[in-house]
Amino acid sequence: MPLWFSKQFLISSIPYFEDLFQLLSDLTSKNIRPGNSCTKKVRPRSISLGSLNSGQKYVSRISLGGTDASPSPWSSSRPGTPTDKNGIKERLIDSFFHQHKVLQELCEVIVDRVIKNASHTIKLSCVQPMFTKGGTDYEEYFNTASPVSLGDYTKMLESLGDDCKVAGDKLVRHSFSKTIKGALTLLAPPDTDSHVLEIASSLATSHAIKLGEQIVLSAVSDAKSKLSEEFARKESKSKAGVPLQHSTKVEQSHQRHIDDTNAVGSKFQSLADLTMALKVVCDKGVCCEKDFLQLEEVKQKVTIHVEKYFIGCDSSLQTIQHFETQVVSCLTSFFSEPGQLNAPLRAAVEVMDILSLLNMMGYLSSSAAELESLICNITNLQTLINGPLRNDEIGKFLFVMIEGSLISHLSLEGVFLQLVRDDDSAKAVAYSLLRLQDSEGQAIMVRLRKLLL
Repeated sequence: MPLWFSKQFLISSIPYFEDLFQLLSDLTSKNIRPGNSCTKKVRPRSISLGSLNSGQKYVSRISLGGTDASPSPWSSSRPGTPTDKNGIKERLIDSFFHQHKVLQELCEVIVDRVIKNASHTIKLSCVQPMFTKGGTDYEEYFNTASPVSLGDYTKMLESLGDDCKVAGDKLVRHSFSKTIKGALTLLAPPDTDSHVLEIASSLATSHAIKLGEQIVLSAVSDAKSKLSEEFARKESKSKAGVPLQHSTKVEQSHQRHIDDTNAVGSKFQSLADLTMALKVVCDKGVCCEKDFLQLEEVKQKVTIHVEKYFIGCDSSLQTIQHFETQVVSCLTSFFSEPGQLNAPLRAAVEVMDILSLLNMMGYLSSSAAELESLICNITNLQTLINGPLRNDEIGKFLFVMIEGSLISHLSLEGVFLQLVRDDDSAKAVAYSLLRLQDSEGQAIMVRLRKLLL
């Protein structure tokens, strides 16, 4: 018999997944051990869900391991109790999270993941580019009438470091304020009071910003130290009459740095490439297999970059807005000339999981409303069902959009209730959609289920 769990129950049970898994395994294998009169207390512990199948929902792939990060001020694993903490502020925070345990666990997970991703992003997109651009022109330093001394170079690095701190702190504050609030709003139980959610978001953001500022300081300090050592080494060579030459190793390292910076820089080049590939398909209307192979190849790169770099990055990027606009444009082109422009539809279907993932992470602006008006329309949905896609492809397409909150399952259900009475193809698509929901444990579209099942 299948077991169903509500979203609120699953969220509140995150720390106990291992114990629940063992219990369900015993039940299904009929390996039920005799109990005793003692009650075992289940203790929460951080676990890693990273080994789960990559096809599962994004939230399920978030790593909950936070052993290498400093404990948050509300962390249950932090030593000390409210009675031995100094200050009213700390006691109020403890009291708040004592009343809202689910939010405490979510805040720890979100802050941990944001900090881990941001630590990589800050170094590659902020600190290293500024120091590389302003502090590595060694030939100019030594091959002038008055060569730069180590003392002068150190002062220059201090000035660059101050600029990096300002830029890094700005990136941290702007990114974390949006990302953490959006993630907490997405994952919090639906009945959470908005004022409570606002307080939890504020506390989590403040703690993450403090950690982010420490990361900026550490990255700036490391960069200054490495460049000072490099300067001293090159200065010694220059005084000894050895010409300054870039070794192959240095050139390769510099190239890797450029590649990494491009990967997580402000333009997110892989996503820009995917947007361009979409535009090519949309403009042509009819495309060859080569265009779609290129689209799939770029999409794979974007998927890796989104999961690795995007949490904790600037959420107001023009590149993301251009991407969502292009996806909407592809669907609009298909519905405006049904039966003639099939390629834009196939392209939109191919990349919809990327758009869904970005929306779950809180990056999209207005595309969700536009997509719902396009899809949850009886004429357009009928056009989609009678179009070039198979029934199972349409079901998966709609499921991905529901999963990413791009369209409302209630709005889509209302349209299906009108179509399935007289349209066998609509029934087949609805069955496919319901099967996917069942496989993910989603007991939604109850009215449609009653009508069909």
